[in-house]
Amino acid sequence: TRNNYSQEPCDLSPIVVAGAVSTLAANGLCYVANGGNSLIEQGLIEQSKTNLFLNFEISKIRKDRATHKYILNDDNALQYDYVVIATPLCLSNITFDISDDEGSACNQQIAVLSQQEYVDVYKHYVKGTLKPQYFGFENNEEKHLENVGTIFSSNDGSVAATGGDGERRVTFKKLPCTTIGRLDKNDWLCFMGREKFTEQTLNELLVEWDKESLQQFQFKAYPTYQWNRNHIDCLSVEQQKSILRFCMDTKTKNDSNGGLYYVNVLESGMSAQEVLAVSGKNVALLIHKQMEQL
Repeated sequence: TRNNYSQEPCDLSPIVVAGAVSTLAANGLCYVANGGNSLIEQGLIEQSKTNLFLNFEISKIRKDRATHKYILNDDNALQYDYVVIATPLCLSNITFDISDDEGSACNQQIAVLSQQEYVDVYKHYVKGTLKPQYFGFENNEEKHLENVGTIFSSNDGSVAATGGDGERRVTFKKLPCTTIGRLDKNDWLCFMGREKFTEQTLNELLVEWDKESLQQFQFKAYPTYQWNRNHIDCLSVEQQKSILRFCMDTKTKNDSNGGLYYVNVLESGMSAQEVLAVSGKNVALLIHKQMEQL
């Protein structure tokens, strides 16, 4: 999580927990599909015989107060007992009409998490040759890096000085990215980090590079944990439990738990692909348990 998603050392707790979850695949039960892991999702969809709407934008979720069903986009043909949101609320354009009580737990959860902030991470692919001198070698002879496949870095790159005067010393070179990957037997390089590269950055990193080959991608990788600390961690335990629920439409005195669930709520504490897989399974189990009680 640190190197792949540029998470900062100040976010140590979420990184450690996410890293621990990520190692679950190391138990020997990890599988890879020939042709790409997307084939796994495709196979699951086919087996479920689901009526799937791909590339279908959801702009509104409304709960019918009489039937307790959820209606999508105000289209009565799209009524469901259960709705699972698997995208960050703050990155979606979904509006909600779940409860008439503005102070309800559901409305409060939506109000807070819709303001959540996510970190921009940039990924750059380019054909070129790394510059050994940039990494501290005396010259740019290729032999210095010929056996290097991946370079990891930390933008903090400093530890407390031993003198006890509060000064900090840089222990290694600060890089404009957290990961540099080089594909074997070709000139393709991959850079990943929080900084968007300019031509100047690439000129500093590379002896030479092909401008036409440059591909740049930007995505929202994970929540800004500082935002979480300022807006969620500072709340009382009961308020945190209310905001950080999988089931958004919770049980009231006159009604059972609703069927509106939010997978990404777990990202408020830790974030990684494996974490979201666990979160998705938890939501599925909660819905299954709820259906058994009907």
